[in-house]
Amino acid sequence: MEAHRDRRGRTYFTRAEVARLFEVAPNTINRWVLAGRLPSILTPGGRRRYPVEAILRLARELAQAAVAPGRASSAPAERTARGRARARRAGPPNGRATVR
Repeated sequence: MEAHRDRRGRTYFTRAEVARLFEVAPNTINRWVLAGRLPSILTPGGRRRYPVEAILRLARELAQAAVAPGRASSAPAERTARGRARARRAGPPNGRATVR
């Protein structure tokens, strides 16, 4: 993932990069920003950028919380974002494309 620098040397991710990091849709990143879960700045062109340090810190915190002892997930693996992403990469079980 390539971070982008501003004039002051600070680095930022784009929405697509953050979405790839968290394995969610880009629109989910917008919802998280509006809910106050993710920090962002607006560029002069009206696009959002996300500070690398804050995003990576949050990713580490979420990863640690996911593997914390005694915390079992209540959602089956195929219903989590990571489980769905794995299923998409693996393809359909019968090897044929499915129509939805």
